[in-house]
This record gives sequence, structure tokens and C-alpha cells, in this order.
Amino acid sequence: MRFVAMRFFWSCLFLSLTLGVFAQHETTLLYPKIESNLVQRYQEIYRITKTDTALLVQGNVYNRPNYWVQLDTGWLQGNVTGKRYRLVRSLDYPLGKRVGMPASGTREYTLQFELPAPEDRYVDYYDQDGTLLFKGIALYPEKRKGFCCMIRGMIQDNANCSRLVLSSYDTDVRVGAFISIPVRDGKFEYPFYTDERTVYTLASWHDYLNGSWTSKDLWVEPGTVEICFAPMAAEEKQTVFVSLTKLNKEMVRYEEWQKETFRDTLLFGQYERLEKEDRMYSDKMKEWLKSLEAEGVNLDSMWQMRDQMELNDEIYSPEMKVLNRKFDVRSQKMGESKLEYARKPSLNGLYLLTGLLRKCSRGDAKLDAVEMIKLYREKYQQKFSGHPLAERIEAYIGALEIKKGGRFIDFTAPDLEGRPVRLSEYIAGKVALIDLWASWCGSCRNTSQSMIPVYRDFKDKGFAIVGVARENGNTKAMENAIKKDGYPWLNLVELNDRGGIWYKYGAGNAGGMTLLVDRSGTILAVHPTAEEVRKILQDLLGQGEQNNE
Repeated sequence: MRFVAMRFFWSCLFLSLTLGVFAQHETTLLYPKIESNLVQRYQEIYRITKTDTALLVQGNVYNRPNYWVQLDTGWLQGNVTGKRYRLVRSLDYPLGKRVGMPASGTREYTLQFELPAPEDRYVDYYDQDGTLLFKGIALYPEKRKGFCCMIRGMIQDNANCSRLVLSSYDTDVRVGAFISIPVRDGKFEYPFYTDERTVYTLASWHDYLNGSWTSKDLWVEPGTVEICFAPMAAEEKQTVFVSLTKLNKEMVRYEEWQKETFRDTLLFGQYERLEKEDRMYSDKMKEWLKSLEAEGVNLDSMWQMRDQMELNDEIYSPEMKVLNRKFDVRSQKMGESKLEYARKPSLNGLYLLTGLLRKCSRGDAKLDAVEMIKLYREKYQQKFSGHPLAERIEAYIGALEIKKGGRFIDFTAPDLEGRPVRLSEYIAGKVALIDLWASWCGSCRNTSQSMIPVYRDFKDKGFAIVGVARENGNTKAMENAIKKDGYPWLNLVELNDRGGIWYKYGAGNAGGMTLLVDRSGTILAVHPTAEEVRKILQDLLGQGEQNNE
């Protein structure tokens, strides 16, 4: 079934003809409020239409181009009456069948349900197996709180971009919540209601699926922000703001000033020449790149090899290393100018300071974090207490302590039965490995599996491992991974980044991290290998039991 992007008028006309509702009263609700979308990565609802006899639910399903999706039958359940409202039919999408995805990675659907009772102002949407897909779908308009920021615009030179992702600053959309903005005929529009002026990030979902993306930060504030957005496929195009609100104007003004001030045509010319002449990488790195394209290659081991090459400074050629040092100097000067701007407290100053401390927490900043923290404590902490960016800064500051000799950050997370577990209480009096992992992170799981023999040898001598899985939507993939890999220790759940654990540990965009801590909570090693953990445990706890399980 081929994908057809219908305009709103023709969509309504088609539905009216199909249902014979010209004489009926009809109401339409765009972007209905939904308490929780548990299949956010793959399905969305963007329009609810009620007639006198039926409820129409319109949305999109998403997947990679040339992959398939399957939309099954199901029902709606009223939040007051508890009554089930059956799915009568799908008007334009075959139910229960695998349907191939077009180049856009998007297909529309329209489902007709029985009309819910008036008292059921909210419904939950279940599939045929009783799995909850959407919780708390509003069927009636609600009075929105706060102000409206209308985000609209067009996509530059990319017909396959069918969905934009709007997420709060520094959110990893692989697991974190985001707002889905459908793109039709290359245009998009979304009325965003909120009561907090803060920064969000706009990116192309199609780019995310391809593993490489460009994004644009913007302030959400009262008014209209109009954007010509350029996805990765737009090549030389740049995202351009057409109309701006007050904070966005200042953000763009400063960005343009920085770009002009630190423009270095010679430096970038040298970079382009090395790239063109294939002199950027070392011979060892070139061999690695060739091996990566071979059939049947073990990608996990390949990326571990690359990580080791990076530690040994073996990735770049001597010429590129010299150039990288020049880029580092340029980056440091740009950071110093941002810090100077932030000395006068403002919301945009808070944004710049957040970005600088984010880099520090991930080990790639060229500035002194102590100076940034002092500036934040003296001029921003009290004035912007409770602001989302200030909360991010507090997490980044804490993450700076995640190093050998620092202390682990305590947290509470649920186990697979939903019982809350306090980390500090569980590992009290033990040497412990804190294993932050994810079912979708192959290298993380390889690391976790390598620790199983170590755990078995030392678990009776005062050694513990606590796993925390970073998952999206539900725990099914996590449970399957635990069963397949055979982890014999306690595993907790970080679902959709609700606890902010990865950000607290400075691993916001990473799949995982491992930390070995002593009985007092002092960090002994970060990202240790199984052999390194074994050696440290032998020194602290004596020879292990050498179990042969």
C-alpha cells in the first residue's frame, strides 16, 4: 500500500464520504493531550475527530525506510466508566499485516472506534494483546496552561523528512521523552503550550534513524518561531530562523557574532585539504575503516578497538594532530568568550553556561570548571533556582566527581517488580561495581557479560554488582537481555531517563558506564575491564573462590 500524504481538506472529505456524516455534527481536536505515549518511537496520534456516531483516531507509524510495521486491532477504554470501545475498522491501513515503509519512513492511519460515552473525557488505547499503547488520550479540548509558542516552518531540500523531534535541552531521544511534529508537504506547525521559558532542541527523526543528525536549539517562549530547518541530507544548507521571539533573537545574534569573530578561513582550508588528500587519519585508522566494511565483522570488538586507538592517540595523522591542536586553541577562545558573556546574569547566559558545564562533565572542555561553577553559584544559582537549565547544571557539576578518588552519586530506582531500591543501602559495606547498561547497547552488554566470572568468584567475599538498565517504554527488551546474557545480580530500571541517572553520571548520550567503588563509596576505577576489576578485588578481598559454574 503506497503512502499518500493527504491535505487536511481532502482527508476530512474522504472521512465524511466514507462514514456518510455530512449531516452529522463533527468536532476535530488537533494534537490532543496525551498523558503518556508508550510507543513514542513508532506511533503517534495527531488528530481526534468525533461525529454523532463514531470516533476517528488519525496518526502516523514510523520505522526505517524499507523496514515494516504492523498495526493490530485493539480497543479504547474509558477512564470513568471503564467501558471498552471496540475498533470498528481501519479506513486506510491494513490491520494485522506487515506493511513496508517508504523512503520517508512514515505511514498514516485512520482508525474508527465506537463513540465513547460523554463522561469518558479520557481514554486509554490498548492493542489486541492488552498492551497499553497510549494512556490518557484527551477527547475534548482542554484549557491550556501557561503560554503558547507556535513553532512552524519548512524543511529545506529533503522530501524524506516526515517528522521532527522536539526535546528538552540535552535529551537523548533514544530513551527520553520528546514531542513529535509531523511534516506534511515539507511544512510543519506545532502549538507548544508551557509555563516555563526554556531551551528545546529540534532535529529530524529521519536523521536519528540514520545515526547522524544536525539539530537546532531554540527558546520556547510566547510568540511565533518560524524556521527553515535543514536536516543532514540538505548538505550545505543551514537552519535559518525566519521570525524570532526576544530570547531567540539574542541567541541568534550572539551565535552570529561568535561565528564571525572566530572565523578562520585558513584553518578550515587546511582541514578541507587534508580531507581531500586523504591525509586526516593514520594508517592504522585507515585499516580499521576498511575492516569496518567487511562482511560478518564483529562491530562490538571493532568499536572497542577504536576506543583503544583513541586512548593511545593513534587515530589521526601527524598533520591532523597539529591541526587539531589549533582547533583546540580556537575552541578554548570561543569558550572563554561564552564565559565572559555569562558573567552578566541572563537566561541566555544561563544557556551558554549550561553548555560549557555539559562539555566539562563529559571530559571535552578546555576551560576551568572551577571558574564556571563559582560563577554559577554566585550569580545564577539563587536567581534561576528550579529552572530546567539550572537543574541540568547541578547534574553536570555532580558528574564532575565521577572520577577515580571521587564518590559515587546515590539514587533510588525500581527493580523489575517495581520495588524501589536505594543504591547506597544495597551496597553498604561492600566493594561494588555499578553497571549502567542498556539492552540496545552491544558494547555495554559485552562488558557486563565479561564481569560474570568475576562476580561468581568474589560474590561471597564482599563483592556486589548492581546493574541499571536504561530503557525506553517498557522493560521487555531488558528482561530478554538479562535472560539471554545470564546476569546473576540485581538489576534496576531507568525507564525513559526518569531518574536522570545517566546525566548525573556524565553519560547523557552514552549507552552505559561502569564504576568500581570501595566500602566507603570512593571510586576506585571508571570503565575498568574485567581483568582490572579482578586485580583490584584480589588486592582488597584476597583470592576469589574460582567458581566453575
